[in-house]
Amino acid sequence: MTANEELDLRSVPCPANAARAVLQLSMLSSGEILLLLVDPGEPIQNVLQSIELAGHEILQKSPEESHWKI
Repeated sequence: MTANEELDLRSVPCPANAARAVLQLSMLSSGEILLLLVDPGEPIQNVLQSIELAGHEILQKSPEESHWKI
């Protein structure tokens, strides 16, 4: 699975990180994939929830050393 675009949201505070993720997803065409890099804790929870509430599908999420890949 290859992402069409990547958005690095590390160090972006809540709720701006979730808003930026949803905005970027809304600019993609159906079937395109966005790779998000998100801090652990509250940021990952907020971003995941916002993506799902906006009607987007989360294909994969995986923890890295200092962040998450969605």
